Amino acid sequence: MGSMVLVPVFDGNNYENWSLQMKTLFKIYDLWDVVETGTQQEPLQVPSPSYVYEGVSYDAASSAENYSILWKQWMEWKDVNALSLIQSGLSIEVFSWIAYATSSKEAWDLLMVRSVGGPIFQARKLVDLKKEYNNMTMSDAETIHEFTEKLLELVFRMKSCGWKVEDKVLVKKILSSLPPRFDKVLVEVAEKLSISVLIDCLLVHEYNMRPDQESFEESVIESINVEESFQGEAEILYSLNEITQCQVAMMERQSEVLSLVQQNQKMVMQIQKQMMMLMQQQDQMSVHSESNENQEEEMTKVIESMKKHNLRR
Repeated sequence: MGSMVLVPVFDGNNYENWSLQMKTLFKIYDLWDVVETGTQQEPLQVPSPSYVYEGVSYDAASSAENYSILWKQWMEWKDVNALSLIQSGLSIEVFSWIAYATSSKEAWDLLMVRSVGGPIFQARKLVDLKKEYNNMTMSDAETIHEFTEKLLELVFRMKSCGWKVEDKVLVKKILSSLPPRFDKVLVEVAEKLSISVLIDCLLVHEYNMRPDQESFEESVIESINVEESFQGEAEILYSLNEITQCQVAMMERQSEVLSLVQQNQKMVMQIQKQMMMLMQQQDQMSVHSESNENQEEEMTKVIESMKKHNLRR
């Protein structure tokens, strides 16, 4: 397991699905035997003519003791890797269930008991599931897809409780549960099929039982309903079109008003600027007029002083 392994995560729900995925993963890496039965297994026969373990070559003449030691080390290595996969596939909350487990089998059994119960509880639960299985039949309102999905989901739960069943038993169950609309000829032939092929044939048979043609009255009524529906939709579309045109006209009018307002704002700003300029000019003119008056007063004073001076002479 040198490469990264994607392990499904169990969060306390759907244990049956998670356990199936994990079993497949264990089998891929040849670990399921230690998870299922533990490390206390009888060693296999010594391989012949030779085998290699950790770079050391051993032949068939090696002592049974050495081979037993190697076998034990090999089983312990598999057990540690299986336990690591189990721990990697648990959420933080569920991990506490097996935190102190020292072997993959112990961890696996703890998870099973906490999730779906142990062998005793599962045997009791299987009794009720078998009653439900025996009483299950397909109603006239059900389709093949709906019934087989419900049945196979029940079978899945029963197998999770240890129920072992052959496909031919399930085929007979499906056929015996069909409503009268499925003919006997099909039933007699279908007993020799697998589950997947049987369901496929039943779907085809169900599809072929659909009415090929509608009555004239039904077709006329349907065409009238369709025509009325089209007329109603046309009226709605026409009304929506009128509303849209009114909205467009209102938007154009709003745009014109906005344009006039902007123009008026520009004119007001220009008038304000001109008034400011006039006020500045008036201020300047008033300043000049005051200076001229002051100058005239000064000249008058000078002239009067000169006259007085002349008179004195």
